[in-house]
Amino acid sequence: MRILIVTSGTGGHFYPALCVAELFKKLHPESKISFWSQGTLLKNTKLEGIEKKEIPSYPFVGMTKIVQFLSIIKTIFLSLKLIPEMIKFKPDCLISFGGHTSVAPCISAYMLGIPILSHEQNYKLGLTNYLVSRFAKFIMTSFPEADPKLPESKVIFTGLPVRENIGEVKIEEAEKRLGFKKLERTILCFGGSQGSEAINKTVWALLPMLDEKYLVIHITGEQFVPQIRDLKCQYVNFKYFKEMSLLYALSDLVISRSGASTVFEIIKTGKRAILIPYPGAKSHQKYNALYLEKLGLGKVIFQNALSENLLYNMIREIFELNNKSINVNYDELLKLQKIDATKNIVDLVEKIIERKMIIS
Repeated sequence: MRILIVTSGTGGHFYPALCVAELFKKLHPESKISFWSQGTLLKNTKLEGIEKKEIPSYPFVGMTKIVQFLSIIKTIFLSLKLIPEMIKFKPDCLISFGGHTSVAPCISAYMLGIPILSHEQNYKLGLTNYLVSRFAKFIMTSFPEADPKLPESKVIFTGLPVRENIGEVKIEEAEKRLGFKKLERTILCFGGSQGSEAINKTVWALLPMLDEKYLVIHITGEQFVPQIRDLKCQYVNFKYFKEMSLLYALSDLVISRSGASTVFEIIKTGKRAILIPYPGAKSHQKYNALYLEKLGLGKVIFQNALSENLLYNMIREIFELNNKSINVNYDELLKLQKIDATKNIVDLVEKIIERKMIIS
């Protein structure tokens, strides 16, 4: 088998794609897998037995009309440029995990008659995945409820691949490897793979309000961390942290953005969450957050209402009422936790390739 996987370089697209690539290689060691993406994650990720290629990305969402026009022209030219490389690799199937980076390879594959599978991470369909869905044989969805914009005949619910060790690490192992102990109320705060200035500033203002029962683990991104005086709580910060499974193991509450990967990591671990959706990106994160709130694991604060006082009151409510104020839909939660999205995607691709080989 020859599998081509294409994805944006941001964590929400990149890590689910990586899960699928690694499982394919594990189940089919003889297979040829090429992983096309861009950015820091691609450069810093070691792929055993998997070829990787960096390709450019031309964003057109949220841009001026002139920039959008130029991006479309560049994307078309890139798709023509990629055709010889695609012919050389001869993929049996292309799996797209979205983002601007995926558009040109999908156009190339469509022109060559290569089957395309697209995965939509978010609750609401993004523009690039909407474009890719025109070419795709099937559209795989993270959430049980598919966006009505998608043609029903193409939609297959697979779930969203989550890194295998998320939710599997014991507290004792996490404490040993991290070098500090979990406290009675441990909060994990982060703003996605790029960090969030709005969340960071609110968390720093919140810290003096927390007592000695609290441990705050904070992933800040590249922002400068100010010196905060008179803290009663314990505070640990990282610019970036790769092994999120360790931090989830210690946490009782997650405060974060609501990218699809984060939402499904929260679902898998069963942690309570306060979600602050990123206000851009066509409100994708808003709908992801509202889904988690409907499930009963999350509470939503929109960024224009965010303040340290509101966040503090919400934290107190969750801890001091012992979660009684949140009604969790355990039946739906358990169904989602049992889904092996990575295996679902691999199984679907295997069936498509086998059928193609039989027909040909």
